[in-house]
Amino acid sequence: MARRFLLTASVTGIAAGLIFAATPAYADELTTFTAAAEPIAAEPGDTVTITLSVTNEHHRKITYDTIVAPEEFPDCAQDVGTLVPHQTEQVQCSAVVTDTTPETVTFSIVNAESEHNDTSATATVDIIVQDEPEEPEDPKTPETPVSTPP
Repeated sequence: MARRFLLTASVTGIAAGLIFAATPAYADELTTFTAAAEPIAAEPGDTVTITLSVTNEHHRKITYDTIVAPEEFPDCAQDVGTLVPHQTEQVQCSAVVTDTTPETVTFSIVNAESEHNDTSATATVDIIVQDEPEEPEDPKTPETPVSTPP
């Protein structure tokens, strides 16, 4: 039986019987950090694209350290740099879904140590493992002997 993954993020609610996770998982008043995955449904071997958005909500510029990403998503550890007040920076990265991809993937970001204000935020993408429905068996019809005229 094949396993199917469903990646969800950035929404709260229930749709089609699936629970969607809210992002950001944590953010202070200075930074907003969100994550989204595309496609939202993936099987092992499929590539998903993660979009991470960082917004400086402060009235001063903030320089951020590199995004901290889990080892399964190494391409997501990208540099955001310095954002002016209310600027948003988006980064995209891709990863191949495997049987060991965690159910909840958490990314985090903090400001550089040299900054005057401390800020940090996390964003999550939930990976819901689904088994693909099995194909129904074909009903076997009894073979009817074919008679040939003499």
